[in-house]
Amino acid sequence: MSFNPKGVFSRFACLLVLSAALAPTLMAQRVNADLTGRVLDQNGAAVTNATVTARNLGTSAQRTAQTNEDGEYVVREMPPGRYEITVEAANFSKALVRDLELNIGTTSTLNFDLKPGQLTETVEVAAGGVLVETTRSDLADVVTPLQVQTLPLLNRTFSNLSVITPEARPVGNFDPTKTRIQEFQVLQHRWTAESGRSVGGIVNVVSKSGTNEFHGSLFGQFRDDALRKPDFFERQQPAGNQKPDFQRQEFGGSLGGPIRKERLFFFGSYERFRERSINLVPPAALAQLQAIPGAAPVGIIPTPYNDHLLTAKIDHKIDSNQTMFYRYSFQKNDSPNDQIAVPANADLTNGNLNNNKIHSLVVNHTWTVSPTKVNQWVFHIQDFKNAIVGVTDRPNMIFPSVTTGRNPNVPQATEERKFQLRDDFTWLAGNHGLKMGVNYINTRFGGFFFFGAQGYQFTWFDDPLTIRNNTNGLYPQGFSTPGAVRRITFSDGEATHEQTLDQIAFYIQDDWKATPRLTFNLGLRWDANIGNLIDQRQNRTIQILRQLNHPLARAITRDEEKLGRTTPSWTEFQPRVGFAWDPTGSGRTVVRGGYGIFYDQLFQNLTLFSLSQVGRELFQTILDLNNTAVGAGQLATFRFGTDPNPPLPPGFSISELAVGGFGRINDPDASEPYVQKFSVGVETSLGSNMTLSSDYVHTLGLNEPRVQVINPRIGYLCNSAFPGSNPASPQCVRGANSRLLDRAFVDAGFAPNRIEQINMIGTTNRSLFDSWATTLKRRTRRMVLSASYVLSNARSWGGQPLASYSGNGIATTPDNQFKPEEFGPSRIDERHRIVASGVFDLPGDFQIAPLLQLASSRPYSLNAGVDLDGDGLVANDRICEGTDPRAVFNARGNSAAILALNPRGCRQVQVNSQRIGFVTDSAGNIVGERTGRFFNLDLRVQKSVRFGEKFAIKGYADFFNLFNADNLSFSNRLGNTPATSRLFYMQPNALYGPGFGPPVGRPLTVQLGVRMDF
Repeated sequence: MSFNPKGVFSRFACLLVLSAALAPTLMAQRVNADLTGRVLDQNGAAVTNATVTARNLGTSAQRTAQTNEDGEYVVREMPPGRYEITVEAANFSKALVRDLELNIGTTSTLNFDLKPGQLTETVEVAAGGVLVETTRSDLADVVTPLQVQTLPLLNRTFSNLSVITPEARPVGNFDPTKTRIQEFQVLQHRWTAESGRSVGGIVNVVSKSGTNEFHGSLFGQFRDDALRKPDFFERQQPAGNQKPDFQRQEFGGSLGGPIRKERLFFFGSYERFRERSINLVPPAALAQLQAIPGAAPVGIIPTPYNDHLLTAKIDHKIDSNQTMFYRYSFQKNDSPNDQIAVPANADLTNGNLNNNKIHSLVVNHTWTVSPTKVNQWVFHIQDFKNAIVGVTDRPNMIFPSVTTGRNPNVPQATEERKFQLRDDFTWLAGNHGLKMGVNYINTRFGGFFFFGAQGYQFTWFDDPLTIRNNTNGLYPQGFSTPGAVRRITFSDGEATHEQTLDQIAFYIQDDWKATPRLTFNLGLRWDANIGNLIDQRQNRTIQILRQLNHPLARAITRDEEKLGRTTPSWTEFQPRVGFAWDPTGSGRTVVRGGYGIFYDQLFQNLTLFSLSQVGRELFQTILDLNNTAVGAGQLATFRFGTDPNPPLPPGFSISELAVGGFGRINDPDASEPYVQKFSVGVETSLGSNMTLSSDYVHTLGLNEPRVQVINPRIGYLCNSAFPGSNPASPQCVRGANSRLLDRAFVDAGFAPNRIEQINMIGTTNRSLFDSWATTLKRRTRRMVLSASYVLSNARSWGGQPLASYSGNGIATTPDNQFKPEEFGPSRIDERHRIVASGVFDLPGDFQIAPLLQLASSRPYSLNAGVDLDGDGLVANDRICEGTDPRAVFNARGNSAAILALNPRGCRQVQVNSQRIGFVTDSAGNIVGERTGRFFNLDLRVQKSVRFGEKFAIKGYADFFNLFNADNLSFSNRLGNTPATSRLFYMQPNALYGPGFGPPVGRPLTVQLGVRMDF
């Protein structure tokens, strides 16, 4: 499988989010390390006023601390790296640890037992291979420099190494910054207050720096179609076309060293990526595309990718107490056709162009005011530009299995400039480790976007071959059959978005060592996102709703203050408490736990939907016509290709919401999502080089985003095809096509279709997540081993992951959102997950590094693809409870047959109730039943050849998916599989990990590379 960077940038201008996601290296969170412990004499008594000195072996920078009356010491805010630790006290010999690795975000415990003697005598102390953090309640894992450099990485995506930590999941993304990364920490759950704006895990990253000696590297690696097996979908292609042309070259290097020894250091890196790949169109999809009038079907879609990355960093030791660093980063890439799914279900007209540039500058100052006080401030400026452009003006046409014409959501452009200033002050006062800080971010957004197809869009009931060949008897005239089109929309207008967001946060944290064996982590955080909401008082949909005498409209529009609100909340106080208890006092075991409230930021793209109907000119859906069945509805007589496209409403003005237009608002009561969670667990040493931990976590997600359709169709009342309907009701002013607010529109003097569908972005959803993670780690001089097992259960309304947003694809009505069957497993729920990784030194300077992942299948929903509940929405309608999925499978692609098996008005099966699917032959017959389980073993084999002490060449081969397992997904990125799609219903339609970004599943792929270190 070739790399397709499809979701590096999502369709709804989510580059806004990506650019923020690229910022972990700007030290928005904790990226330094602490060292703590006790100093005792030979009788176990505390040694007071002993001096503990930590010297960085790379830069010779030093930090000191004094022991208190209990013999305890803490050295704060040290850059990650390797250190020499010394302890000196009158009448005792000096104790020395020559080489101790301190990792990002950790608080390592190192105890000393001093021996009587003179300071001129030195007693060398051996540091343990694995240290238990007995004063930290957080659940976190560090990916060390050795693991970053050695574990196999497809596309050099360092963040994908987070899968070796418990609860992390493989996703499709692309962040090729490995050369400049020293190490990173994954904070799965934290109980400190210094980090915020995330309800899930946080990745803290530290970049490399120069040292007192010159060091550098050069690397080059490549793979092509000769070095891999065909994937599942390629094997369905005709013989000779199963391994499309593919080439990928990656090369670059780094150099760091002293400008002035002990004082001034530099580091720089450059990486270049060039890929020439294609996205195959499966034969079945190609046949469907060939049946579409005017389409441009091809067997392959070119998906080239080019990327340049540059980083330059200066570290400056001003004096013994002050240091600064300055880092500049630049990235430029382009990725045509990255909006097309993998494998492709579209033709060339559905492609796009994509160009991106990002500049980033970080300045950091650390001042050791005294051995007990440290201040650190960071300034960051980031500039980002993106443009995604379509390649045709042909109307977009959507069928259950394939699509053609203009790609929805393009063109779009994003400009973002971000300024950040953060200050953190640490103060050791007796047994209290106080930390307080402020973080301010100003972000200015600009650009334009489309959240639907510009121009006409045609949505069809059935697939092209069904229509052309009339296989279900509904299309005697093929595409020209009257009423064959399910929906026609026309969208146009101005979609410029200009917005300024000011984010501010304050926190205070106390790490209180109540006793030598018990530490409390106590914190309080406050956040505000000023300007994240839109003043909706000029929103055209709101202005029309104000004129209705309907309880729903009155509830939405009655509070002018809420409509004008631009800050979601001024009361986001987040208390957090954690504890860490060393039950034996030996530093070998910790019992830990915590509770906290964590606020997230309301996904900013959501606010843009309302903004699109506020400006002087509107981007809007001007026309929205629907059929409820073939030949029934507003398009009952429309003949595609014969009749002209439906005209726009007369007298239409781009500055006003068109009659029959699409309304877009935000819930005036919208707030920001947050979670309440707690954990309890234990970690213990098994010998000097091994630890075992086991932790339980419970998370409740609240105020999560969900799109609510507040003006749905009321077919359940007005369509005689639904049992219990009453078409004679006064509400049914448009017959079977009536909507909830039609009567109110008429009573207010409007046309009954004054506004058709109205989407309201709300924060009404909830979720639950429980996990039990057990991890074993072992580290010796010749090996690093980590293995974890996670038992988890993720549930939510609508089946979406914790605090996620899935857009209009899972839009629901207020009446349907909380039906019992709407609560179920989330689409990324994995009940069991095992991950094991290691780096092993072998004789002859060989090294092997395996990475194993095994996970149970993720669930998905069995969608009918037709409207079963009468609300006019089909994306969420699942087959009826008690209906045989195999019977629906045999009828797939035939909407009439599906309706015969699934009567309207039935109780639907639970969301995400399915975990298996079918594999079919070329005729569509079932040849096997498969689960969506994930199994993958990657392996690096490396040989080093050394020339002296400072020069080495490493040749390596990476084997991705060594056993060539087929890792398949049976649903789209929303966890849906519509029965109206003959190609995809309950069948593999993506390699594992569907969604924005390259698929995670891959066939056996070999990559060859060489690296030179000096």
